[in-house]
Amino acid sequence: MMFTRLETPDTGDYFSLKELILGPHFGWSHNAKATPFTEKVKGHHDLSFYSHAFLHGPSSRHGLFSKANSEYLPNVETVIGQIFELNNVKVDVVYRINANAVHPVEGNVLTVPHTDHQFPHKNMLIYLTNTGGDTIVFDDAGKKHHFTPVEDDIVTFEGLHCMVPPKKGRRVVIVVTYLD
Repeated sequence: MMFTRLETPDTGDYFSLKELILGPHFGWSHNAKATPFTEKVKGHHDLSFYSHAFLHGPSSRHGLFSKANSEYLPNVETVIGQIFELNNVKVDVVYRINANAVHPVEGNVLTVPHTDHQFPHKNMLIYLTNTGGDTIVFDDAGKKHHFTPVEDDIVTFEGLHCMVPPKKGRRVVIVVTYLD
C-alpha cells in the first residue's frame, strides 16, 4: 500500500490551527519553484507555490539540523502530536513542518517528481481544503499511485512523489517529514 490513511483528531487544537492557516492574517512566502534542485521531467512542471515554514528541515539551504521558524510552531506541534498519538504512530524525529498553498494552473500539469530530503524519511500530508489536487507516489517500478483528497484527510507515504494542482480553489496542506 502506497498511502496509509490516518484518523483526523476532532479537537479544538486542530480546528483552531486550521482556522489560523486558512485565515486572512496567516503569513505566506511565495516560492517561484517547488523543486529547484530536481531534474526536469517531461510532462511535469516546477510550479510556484506559497509556503509557511513552521520548522525548516535540514538541507543545504538551512543547515545540518532542523530550525524553528514560526511563532506558530507550538500550535502545529500540538496537533501533529495528537495525530501521531491518535493513530499510534511512534515517531523518532520530525524533520520539517510546512503549510503549502497551491492555486490552479493552466493545463493542470503534474509537478516534478521529488523526495523531500536526501535521507530516509516519511511524509505526512494534512489536507485543509476540499479542492482536490491528487498526491501521486511512484512505486519502485515507476507506476503512479494516486490519492484524491478531501478536506481533513491525512495520509502518510514515502518515496518519490508529485501532485496535481487543484482545478479550482486553493489547495492547502500541512506537510510533515519524519522518521519512525
